[in-house]
Amino acid sequence: MNIADHVANLRAQYQFKTPDAIQLGTALACGADYIITNDKAWQRFEEIKVVLVEELNTR
Repeated sequence: MNIADHVANLRAQYQFKTPDAIQLGTALACGADYIITNDKAWQRFEEIKVVLVEELNTR
């Protein structure tokens, strides 16, 4: 499946806005295991582990 297919599916399944769907679809197509964001809405995306910046350990 190419990036555009992933983007279209994410828009339909999760109702993500196009820029969000492009980022998530690209990560999915590239086989990413994690994606880091400040957008809590991305947590409903289950195909890739979403890590919020606030969850990162800052030392």
